[in-house]
Amino acid sequence: KLMKKLNFELCGYFIFGYPKERFFDRIKTILFSLKLPLIKVMFMSFMPIPSTEAYKQFEFEKINLYKKTFYSTFFGNFISRIILKSTLIFGLFIFYIRPKTLIKNILSIYNFKHLLHTIKRISRILTVGWQ
Repeated sequence: KLMKKLNFELCGYFIFGYPKERFFDRIKTILFSLKLPLIKVMFMSFMPIPSTEAYKQFEFEKINLYKKTFYSTFFGNFISRIILKSTLIFGLFIFYIRPKTLIKNILSIYNFKHLLHTIKRISRILTVGWQ
């Protein structure tokens, strides 16, 4: 409420693809994002980074992370790449297609360069998927 009163626009960052995560968990996350007073969201996929506890856990289990992927998303044996990318794109679509959010984001484009960046980003998400 304080952020809204001060006219701050809030963004949300959500991660999909955690080990043992189920499809329904990702859907619940998308629905949760719709309940928050956010203007923008980013749905990303889980990737254990070297020196983190998650990475150590996978290293312990003898999973060679970087042979499976290179600067991209780690999918391991937990979720298929197609399902995860589809869920990420679906989440973005459901969030941004809401009229109030769509209008607010269109009105926040402040110049032509920003418009081109926005179009490029949307195109990339729809053709390549979010990485």
